[in-house]
Amino acid sequence: MSVVLNKFYDNKKGYFHLPVVWREEFQFQIGEKVGVDVEDGRIIIDKADARRFTPIIGVKGRLTIPIEIRKELKSHTYQLIAIQETEQFVLIPA
Repeated sequence: MSVVLNKFYDNKKGYFHLPVVWREEFQFQIGEKVGVDVEDGRIIIDKADARRFTPIIGVKGRLTIPIEIRKELKSHTYQLIAIQETEQFVLIPA
């Protein structure tokens, strides 16, 4: 099941915070590396080692999107979706 969250990523800032409830659900820990990549204009965030970038989850779940990805994005605002089956976060254009 996919859950659309009331969280947005602003590409001008370059970071956002993963909600604590979903970090706990997917067992994403502060200080842990996560995989980040772009697929079909969407940003995929998960624990896959095969992703192009592996930023670290910061304090309060802060996640910075790598500058290389930010330059590829066409939209400025993205909405956060949690996908339970695959334990992924996906940012889609808002």
